[in-house]
Amino acid sequence: MGLHGLEELTLDSKRTPNEYDALALTTMSSGHLCVNLSENVCWEGFPAFADALLKRIRGTRTRTTEGVDVRLWDVMIDGQNLQLLFDDFPTMVSLESRDARGDQVLRRVHDQLEGGS
Repeated sequence: MGLHGLEELTLDSKRTPNEYDALALTTMSSGHLCVNLSENVCWEGFPAFADALLKRIRGTRTRTTEGVDVRLWDVMIDGQNLQLLFDDFPTMVSLESRDARGDQVLRRVHDQLEGGS
């Protein structure tokens, strides 16, 4: 691990996995919804962040895919398949929908996180 990676680990160790600093409900180019969650999660911190999020919103991970600069978890929330994505550049953790029923779930999740429950 290079100096930059060590610096990220040190900075992110002060953060709690329940921070939603970039919380926003947006529409993707597909026309479906996306909930932006955080710009302050590092590569190494994503699994803990994702696990804490899924516990809070009662979701489960069904599959994991990793690339050079992306971590993609297929997740199930309220019976709907969604994608929980960590993108390293620009850094963002988001929850994404693939269909209209997923959009409904994301609206509920966004409202739940925004309300702090």
